[in-house]
Amino acid sequence: CPVQAVLDWQVVAGITTGPLFRRLYRSDRLGRERLTPQRVALIIKRLARAVGLDPERYAGHSLRSGFLTSAAHAHASIFKMADQSRHKSLDVLRVDGD
Repeated sequence: CPVQAVLDWQVVAGITTGPLFRRLYRSDRLGRERLTPQRVALIIKRLARAVGLDPERYAGHSLRSGFLTSAAHAHASIFKMADQSRHKSLDVLRVDGD
């Protein structure tokens, strides 16, 4: 379960405030600063390559897009989706029924 994985990460990492996804140094020390969008994109691309996907087709935005697609298929409220994804306009969330 993704939610439980995040909760477990918070406990193991000792994160009670601040960014959830942070830099992890080679010494296994967790930084205080959030991952940059560029670093997130590199991580996603590396993981895509590791499972045999074309890394050029994936980046950080893929997570947001994938969440929205899954939420829409589960008939989630468009208002909750917009709140979670921080979209200011509902127009970008409207999906053609085809």
